[in-house]
Amino acid sequence: MLADKEVIKKAFVYIRDLSYKNQRLHDLIFYYDDNSHAAKDIEKIACYQEKCFKYICMVLKTKPTFKIHYFLCETPERVGKIYCDNEPCNGFASVPDKIYAVYNKNIKCIGFHEDAHLISYTINRPDNPF
Repeated sequence: MLADKEVIKKAFVYIRDLSYKNQRLHDLIFYYDDNSHAAKDIEKIACYQEKCFKYICMVLKTKPTFKIHYFLCETPERVGKIYCDNEPCNGFASVPDKIYAVYNKNIKCIGFHEDAHLISYTINRPDNPF
């Protein structure tokens, strides 16, 4: 498995070649493909994620100093390619501020989980056993 910095660097090389649109909110930025399921539902997704973000911040009594960037992909294979292990994956958080997730007709990988990783890491990040 690659170190976080290597994954982020390779992910950006891959993403740079994609035609993403984006939607900005106060603390969140969403990237998605034209004509994707995410593009059709972006207002609903953004509203839901903003509620999740605010709730996590309230419970943990913290607020990140950074914006979270959400990359919404159509397939688990695409997320796996971005993660650089080519294993299909529904979503992952990339420290410090990126979330890659599948959003399509059958898989809607949105909600609290990945946000909680990034926001809680501002308080205390677990030691890496490797």
